[in-house]
Amino acid sequence: MNRFEQFFSTNFLPPHGYCFLWLPELVWIHVIANLLIASAYFSIPIALWRFASQRPDIPYRPIFLLFAAFITLCGLTHLFNILVLWWPAYGIEGLLMLATGLVSIVTACFVWKILPKALTLPSLKELSSMNETLSRSVDSIEHEVRQRTSQLELLNQELTTARIKAEEANRAKSDFLANMSHEIRTPMNVVIGLSHILVRSEPLTKKQQECINTLQASAQSLMGLINDLLDIEKIESHNVELEHKPFSVVRVVEDVFKIMDIRAREKSLYFHLRQECERIDHRLFLGDETRVRQILLNLCSNAIKFTQKGGITVELRCEKNITPIETVFVKVIDTGIGIDPEKQQTIFEKFVQADSSINRKYGGSGLGLNIVKSLAEKMGGSIAVESHLGEGSCFTLQLPLEIASNDASLSVQATNPVERIDTVTSGIPILLAEDYEPNIMVASAILDEIGCHYRVARNGKEALELYKNNVFSLLLMDLQMPLMSGLEATKHIRDWEKQENKSPVPIIGVTAYATPEDRRRCLESGMTDYIAKPYDAKVLQKKIAVLVAKK
Repeated sequence: MNRFEQFFSTNFLPPHGYCFLWLPELVWIHVIANLLIASAYFSIPIALWRFASQRPDIPYRPIFLLFAAFITLCGLTHLFNILVLWWPAYGIEGLLMLATGLVSIVTACFVWKILPKALTLPSLKELSSMNETLSRSVDSIEHEVRQRTSQLELLNQELTTARIKAEEANRAKSDFLANMSHEIRTPMNVVIGLSHILVRSEPLTKKQQECINTLQASAQSLMGLINDLLDIEKIESHNVELEHKPFSVVRVVEDVFKIMDIRAREKSLYFHLRQECERIDHRLFLGDETRVRQILLNLCSNAIKFTQKGGITVELRCEKNITPIETVFVKVIDTGIGIDPEKQQTIFEKFVQADSSINRKYGGSGLGLNIVKSLAEKMGGSIAVESHLGEGSCFTLQLPLEIASNDASLSVQATNPVERIDTVTSGIPILLAEDYEPNIMVASAILDEIGCHYRVARNGKEALELYKNNVFSLLLMDLQMPLMSGLEATKHIRDWEKQENKSPVPIIGVTAYATPEDRRRCLESGMTDYIAKPYDAKVLQKKIAVLVAKK
């Protein structure tokens, strides 16, 4: 038998228990002792394996697994101690003990390796102390959070109160401006209307003509300031509503050019229009024609005001963008006093002018350019300025405009709207509802001038009775009247028309208020259109003619 076979043979040597046969009690003591030790050794690794598997986050987890393997091998060694009492497998027992020794060495090396780090781990007492400190910190943080939350709630209440007060102040400001506009527009309607009547009176001396012209210019200047203040208020309160209707940019620029050319000639200035984009000559865009005209009038008016010699050039060009957007550029170039480079950004702020002496010499409120900038940005565009002191300025308006779906060819021939509709307004029966005598005087003069027949009602109740018992083609209805307001009278008229199965008569609301809210109230009451005081005779005549023609 070779050495290898002898190593694993159980017949080569006597069993270990052979030595104890002379004393059986000794054999059983060894058997019982080894069984108890093996049972303990097997139960300990099971607990270690379970602990390590359920706590994968525990530090030094491999040491638990090594100890489990080591103790398991120790338990197997004690079982073999029992086995070799009757079955002499000493070779297998030796290999098992060798494996146990190797695992023991590895475990011991690993233990000594991690020992320095393990010694740094906090003890249970230290952990308890840390936990108490952490609890106190958490309590302190929670207390600070509660305090901060209370402070934030208080601050939020203060902010809410401040916001409510600011909104109330803003409403009060809006109401104040609206009321002031009403109180100023009512007498201004009389001033402008009477000046319009006087300027047509004959004969007038040269001095009288100059006085009337000065009166009209001053009145228009005051109305411009009132309108600027209302525009600023609308912009700040986000009440500016832009229209989205087809219009011709070329036509708007040409209309502004015709108006401003007259003013430029009065100062012996040239006023040139340069069109560098022929493809938009007959093209319609979607946007707010009135606001675009307002921007251009402001820019051209400023250019004329600050130019004493030379003149003004308006350039129109375009830049094709992604369909259906086209960017339109309008440059207003003057040879005026120019603007200091340091002041070129501040001129777009409210109530700011390039120099304090400008207000004394040229006048103005400093609102025009702020309105221009605000309206341009609201349309998605921009306004820029290039200027050199003493050499002039160039303001560039950039507007991205949507091309209307169906381009239409617009006639560029000039027409005279007053002459064209004179025959339409002549002889039209109109009911004028107005309680303020000076306004009655002005409206009567305008209606006489355009050839209308009219009757006057001095309150809403009288207007209602007159309409029921007479035939009128159109009603001019003041909003604020005694006994019954114009809005109430309109509602009663519409109800009566429905009862009598009559077609609605056109009603134009007339008021000194000039806000979108007033227009909405007029239309909701049943009025057909709306005109603000002071109104232009030609504008009123055109509205009358159009509404009567539609009827």
